[in-house]
Amino acid sequence: MSDSEPVPRNTWANFIRSARQSRGWSIEELAKRADVSRMTIIRWEGGATRFRPDTIQRVAAVLEVPQSDAMRAAFGDGPQGELPPPLPREISRLIDAYTAITDPAERAEFLQRVAWVTEWATLRHRVRDTGPTKD
Repeated sequence: MSDSEPVPRNTWANFIRSARQSRGWSIEELAKRADVSRMTIIRWEGGATRFRPDTIQRVAAVLEVPQSDAMRAAFGDGPQGELPPPLPREISRLIDAYTAITDPAERAEFLQRVAWVTEWATLRHRVRDTGPTKD
């Protein structure tokens, strides 16, 4: 890379391309192994940033790389690969619990519970910050 070229901001694109190429895999081979479309891999390597954590985890497993490295590459999209601050312990536990669930129905139920807690917390903070509403 020359000095005039911008520093790539999408570390996921770099991560996925490097891991794929180091294994000598084509885009098609990675897509097949990871159970995603060929266009998904092309978009990711081209800098697209739309992806789901469960897909990142599946790709990490296929590439035999630590899930934490893949997640940081995917969601730590800072200059020169700068990573976000470490996750609070409780969130890390939730991610670990979700990752351990293999049954799709159980995963869906888990995500519904997380969504409920998120909604509850949002409402609680709104009430705390503005006071209770009067009907």
